[in-house]
Amino acid sequence: MADAKTEKQKVKEITDKLEEGLKELFESEKYKSYLSTIWIRKYRERSALKTAESEFLPVNAAGLSININIAGYDI
Repeated sequence: MADAKTEKQKVKEITDKLEEGLKELFESEKYKSYLSTIWIRKYRERSALKTAESEFLPVNAAGLSININIAGYDI
C-alpha cells in the first residue's frame, strides 16, 4: 500500500512540474515573440498567395468567371 501511495505521489509531482513548466513557457516573452514571428510569416505567405492569385487568375467585374492561361492557351 505504501508503494502505491509513493507511486501516486511521484506521478503527482511529475505532473505538477510539467504543468508549471508549460505554464511558464506559454506565459514567457520568448513564446510571445515566437508566436508573433510565426504570425507575421504566415501573414506574408497568405499575402503572397493572394497577390499571385490576383496576378495570374484575373476575375471579371462581376466576379463570376476566371480566366486561366496556361502555356498560351485559355482555359
